Amino acid sequence: MGWAYGTAIVTDQGDQDRANGPLVHALREKSATVAIVGMGYVGVPLTCAFVEAGIKTIGLDTDKSRVADLQAGRPYIGHLDDTVFQRLAASAGFEATTRPQALGDADVVVICVPTPLDEDHVPDLSPIARAAADVAEHGRPRQLVVLESTTYPGTTRDVLIPALTSEFFIAYSPERIDPGGTADFVSTPKLVAGLDDQSVELAVALYESVFADVRLVKDIETAEAAKLLENTFRAVNIALVNELKVAFTSLGIDIWDVIDAAASKPFGFMSFYPGPGVGGHCIPIDPEYLAWKTRSSTSPLAITEAAIRINEDMPGYVLLRLTDVLDSRNRLLEDSTILIVGVSYKPGVGDIRSSPALVLIDELASGGAGVAYHDPLVAALDTGSGQLHSIPWEPATLARFDAAIICTDHDTIDYSLLAAGGLPIVDTRNAMARRGFMNSDNITKA
Repeated sequence: MGWAYGTAIVTDQGDQDRANGPLVHALREKSATVAIVGMGYVGVPLTCAFVEAGIKTIGLDTDKSRVADLQAGRPYIGHLDDTVFQRLAASAGFEATTRPQALGDADVVVICVPTPLDEDHVPDLSPIARAAADVAEHGRPRQLVVLESTTYPGTTRDVLIPALTSEFFIAYSPERIDPGGTADFVSTPKLVAGLDDQSVELAVALYESVFADVRLVKDIETAEAAKLLENTFRAVNIALVNELKVAFTSLGIDIWDVIDAAASKPFGFMSFYPGPGVGGHCIPIDPEYLAWKTRSSTSPLAITEAAIRINEDMPGYVLLRLTDVLDSRNRLLEDSTILIVGVSYKPGVGDIRSSPALVLIDELASGGAGVAYHDPLVAALDTGSGQLHSIPWEPATLARFDAAIICTDHDTIDYSLLAAGGLPIVDTRNAMARRGFMNSDNITKA
């Protein structure tokens, strides 16, 4: 008997004494030192939350330029307010470093490193393994080590724990970052699971010092799986509307009108929207982690696997629609110059990770087309054919193109200029219609 779901139950007095020792006291009093490994889009907001709660925090990253930016207060994550970095740099309670030896100065280590896929779509856990090795070498016994990186069920137990001795407390708490979204970071419920009763109590004490709502999960594997379910749910539903978009278009039906109509139902329906594919770290990656983990089991994820493929095929569908538009105007793709409007993976952020716009740019270039882009949040972009820079958004510049593809509908773009120019537009986001610009002669939804 130990911790019950959502409630602390310690039945052995010896366990209670060990769990309620100096570390848990320091966590509750906010006198402990926390080290965050990985100062990216997860690590920086988490660091800021700890620092603003009055907790001494060490930010560790292997990227020297990133650490220099943190020390100088220079922003490098587009969707975060510049003042986040300025406040961190000015805080006496924050230290940015590349030195793994600094882990020995911490009471808690939180690992927020990337978990990418390799070129064969196999999970690459080497960043977690490297972080664990650093903790093993430079950490100290009775530290709490928490993994926040998104990964498949079993990673904490199979990769992190074997790298450490039994004298470390181990927990898992999946990140729930919404780049550019409206969700408040510290008000979003925080899931926590631990290896044992002592690890659980320490992890709960850690996160209750910052988060308003800490939810205890049954075990580590459940917490790991919960994060994958959250984003696989999104990926599958996006794939569904993407698939229906293609089908309804062939029937002469506008998927956006269908979604608006269905959304009037006050129960049993949730709106998801189609697009040119999916991007970011979570939606393209998390289902792949889950699918990879289950491929060798007796219950492969047929729906998830199909959703992955559907979303990956969307840039190809957009190119087919563009080719149809060009054909109707007696133009060949290889003789055309195409403008990509918006290259980040979602509106309001400058994050280009796994953006379908990157696939479109490379496919257009390999097909012989000239290609350029405009994105107010992405000044420069490295592509397979070289570096591009965002072009000016002005009538004379737009007039040089044969067609445009709207990939990301940033609100800061003046779409009236695009509408006024009469340029053939392939709109993957319903951006023009939603802003009142709809001319069947030059706008094609895709």
